[in-house]
Amino acid sequence: MNKIDLPIDIISERTLLSLTQQGSIPPALPLALLVFALLSPLAHACTGFIVRNAETTLVGNNEDNNATNLRIWFIPGGPARHGMVYFGTFDPAGNAEEREGGMNDQGLFMDGFAVPRLVPAQADGTHVKDLSFDFVDKSLAECATVGEVEALARRHRIRLHSAQWMFGDRNGDSIIIEGERIIRSEGHFQVCTNFRQSELADRGPTCPRFQTATGMLSRMETPTVASCREILRAVSGRNTQYSYVLDLNARRIHYYHFHDFDREIVFDLEVELAKGHHSIDTVPLFPSKLGARMLASRGAFYFASFTLWFLLFSLLFWGLRALVRGLKKAKADKSIAERTPGSAKLALGAIALLQSAYLLLLLSTPRLVAAHGGALRPVPWLFILLNAWLLVVCWKAWRARYWTLAGRIHCTAMALSSLGILAVLASWRLF
Repeated sequence: MNKIDLPIDIISERTLLSLTQQGSIPPALPLALLVFALLSPLAHACTGFIVRNAETTLVGNNEDNNATNLRIWFIPGGPARHGMVYFGTFDPAGNAEEREGGMNDQGLFMDGFAVPRLVPAQADGTHVKDLSFDFVDKSLAECATVGEVEALARRHRIRLHSAQWMFGDRNGDSIIIEGERIIRSEGHFQVCTNFRQSELADRGPTCPRFQTATGMLSRMETPTVASCREILRAVSGRNTQYSYVLDLNARRIHYYHFHDFDREIVFDLEVELAKGHHSIDTVPLFPSKLGARMLASRGAFYFASFTLWFLLFSLLFWGLRALVRGLKKAKADKSIAERTPGSAKLALGAIALLQSAYLLLLLSTPRLVAAHGGALRPVPWLFILLNAWLLVVCWKAWRARYWTLAGRIHCTAMALSSLGILAVLASWRLF
């Protein structure tokens, strides 16, 4: 879910490479955009859809956020309540829970999507009263069809300032509740992302995820779990924490972790509800993933990202300075240059070049690093040797007054940041 639907949430090395090959952007721009994307806050770009034919109704959903502790809650029904399942996240420190979507034992599905904040207009007299209850919980507990949900919604004034809800049932009927406005499905599918479709007017949607999902659904002849999974794969992002495909007729859940669609866990809602009220923490059910560990430590992730900026700008600065000095044939700093040994310059350049290359690869494609862990495993150990060398260079630089004062401070900053990167890599279990 995201507050503003921007293309930045789907920037990837694959997307940038394709643009470069098509000649749409200069070859140097993809690197700049990729680094900018790495340092930008990760967008919460959820995508949901429902698709049906005569026999089957399936729901697909990606949940993109920064919360990496994932949980499923199974809540049995009672005399006046349907049994249901909720999907969401939890905070192990504060024991807070956020239930983001779910399905009941009647085959009614719901999920929420963030949208840009908008304060609704004043009451127009067509609604009875404001909500005095949890609309989502009441809907899943008491309703079996989208028609019943819509009737409940129209009896109350729903104030959704920065979110919208999508509901779908086993018959393939679906709606998006934006608050005062309700968007009904047309045709055999409906897609929901992070913009209000009522605001489009005569304009077409610009959300790339919406366009991709809509195009693939329009070409889908027979809805299957595999075909829905491929749509979710196509619209997943760097921080897609979990995904699922729901078979609303069979009440079956196909659950995926951290945009890895090659492994799934299947839950049968009837079987799980028979076990009583319980929850399942899903992350331990899947193999550990480097990308998930990175996003779980936001501070370390941003420190590594800003260190990458620092190293890249250092390399750029040194290159430009060498070029300017070559053009001017300046001799003002000749004495300083002469007393700075080549080994000191080599240490700075080597660690800046190698660390920036490794961090760029790690932050942009952690899957690639994990997949080639054997070949890349020596790199962090090489950083230890280089950093030891750099620490010696810094010590000598202050004693022998290498470079200028600014240069010595720069060298020290590089050494300290390199020590921090070593700690980050150790926390991500790359040693």
